[in-house]
Amino acid sequence: IETESNYQMDLEMPGIEQKNIDINVENNTLTIRGKKVEKEEKEGKDYYIRECYYGTMQRAINLPSNIDADEINAIFENGVLYLKIPKKEKGITKRIEIKS
Repeated sequence: IETESNYQMDLEMPGIEQKNIDINVENNTLTIRGKKVEKEEKEGKDYYIRECYYGTMQRAINLPSNIDADEINAIFENGVLYLKIPKKEKGITKRIEIKS
């Protein structure tokens, strides 16, 4: 979702615990990694059918160039990761000091 001041993402991550989520931004690429681990050992069991999958997931998303990566806010609640990615202010001029 894009608003006037930021981008927002809601990512469903059912069964993944917050401690198993890693979020990075490098060169305007947002990378989200998660790992879903089994709660108990199931060794030696032969499943007839199994619909719960475990393992790692990764998603890389290219972001626009106008983001403020230092101010990204992430909240994980009820299996959903909410990201708020602020936009940089337009038209800001930064004066560069000349050193001798």
